[in-house]
Amino acid sequence: MPQFVVTAIDSAGGLHVHHFTAATPQQARELCSELGLEAIKIKSPLLQISIQSSSKFKLIPFAQELLALQKAGLSITESLRGLHSKANPSQKPVLQGLLQAIHEGQSLSNALAGYPKEFPNLMRTLVRAAEKTSNLPQALEKYLEYAQQAELIKRKISNAALYPSLLLVVGGGVLVFLLMYVVPRFAGVYEGLQGDLPWLSKVLLWWGLTMRDHAAWVLLGLAGLTGFIFVTTRSANNQRRVGQLLLRNAHLANLWKSYRLSRLYRALGLLLTGGIPVNAALVQVEELLGPDEMQQLRHARQKISEGESLSSALFSCNLTTEIAFQMLAVGERTGSVGDMLTKAAQFLESDTSKAVEVFSRIFEPALMALIGIIIGTVVVLMYMPIFELANSLQS
Repeated sequence: MPQFVVTAIDSAGGLHVHHFTAATPQQARELCSELGLEAIKIKSPLLQISIQSSSKFKLIPFAQELLALQKAGLSITESLRGLHSKANPSQKPVLQGLLQAIHEGQSLSNALAGYPKEFPNLMRTLVRAAEKTSNLPQALEKYLEYAQQAELIKRKISNAALYPSLLLVVGGGVLVFLLMYVVPRFAGVYEGLQGDLPWLSKVLLWWGLTMRDHAAWVLLGLAGLTGFIFVTTRSANNQRRVGQLLLRNAHLANLWKSYRLSRLYRALGLLLTGGIPVNAALVQVEELLGPDEMQQLRHARQKISEGESLSSALFSCNLTTEIAFQMLAVGERTGSVGDMLTKAAQFLESDTSKAVEVFSRIFEPALMALIGIIIGTVVVLMYMPIFELANSLQS
């Protein structure tokens, strides 16, 4: 049987990590309960447990519809049955699995735990906390606010990268068309032209004739290059290398840090306002960070266990900005740490949005101008011999 690593908390909020040999994650959770502990995270180091995973499952619409049905007074079983009846084929297997788990007597949080790819750890933790207070709609509202804000930031970044990408594709296509189709025809016109062509025009015509004569190889090379870029960018290792290269720029590094910290603060604030102890909440948000930041967060958790405040621990581990540190310190004095974490996240998200807008306003016109200069240079070099011939005839 597989081995499971279970992170759990006791009645006093203390954090514990145990290893259990069990057939399923649910059995590991039950073994943990027998020790008087509540499991908050279950991992298998040897096996990734996922029941009939569906990568096309749409989480936000599911949460919105479940929230509406819960507010209407339906039970969990009735809500899931209603959602299953109207779901598309890609979502039905997940909803059917949830229904089956509920019919077997499992709680909703345990049922969601059977689908870790579809339901993030943060959502499962909020639902588990809400089950103790019978306030599932409030937990769903909090998670939806978090998920929609995270989706908004991602959409802004994606939109900022979309237009430059289209410019590069269209500009590259026009340039290839000029070199492979238009330039070789000008070369045929210039064959009988008396006098030497300008040197740059000769180079351009040579490139055009070479690309035309080896069109199959050129197209194959372009297709291979496109495939290579696609495959390379899909690799996590290559993405990390590109990210490390980009983050050598201090401005980009600060922007990336603000984005990651905003996600951390919003998720952490969400868990704390939901009644999750600080140490347990810090465990849940680890997956939102990179390897280096995750190690820093573990150091911060250790400092908090030793009696240090949350704001001081995060600051000493380089997991906060100066303004965010001051906001968290105020929250600790007023007893509103969760709300202050959310406000700090909003502040950092505002900085990220402004930086993305500035990038779009500067980079897009600059890229358009660069592509225009390159295409304009090609056109001028094609017509330059004609201009010189016209000047010689006038003289």
